[in-house]
Amino acid sequence: KHHFTLVCKDFAQLGQFVNIGNDVFRAIKAVTPGSYTFILPATKEVPRRLLHPKKKTVGVRIPDNRVVQALLAELG
Repeated sequence: KHHFTLVCKDFAQLGQFVNIGNDVFRAIKAVTPGSYTFILPATKEVPRRLLHPKKKTVGVRIPDNRVVQALLAELG
C-alpha cells in the first residue's frame, strides 16, 4: 500500500516527480489520462515524507476528469 499519490496534469509534470524509461513511458501514455495510478521510482523533487519509506517510490496519476485537469492547470 502506498501512502500518497501525486496528481499530474501531463507528462511534463509527471517527469518532474518520477523516473521513467521509454518502455514505461509508452505503457503509461497508452492508458492515460485515466483512472490508473502508477507506482514509480521518485526523483529528488519529491519530499521524503511523500515516498514509500523503504522503496523510495511514489504513486502518480494523470486524471481524465475535466474539473481536476482545470484545477491542475490553474495551480501549475
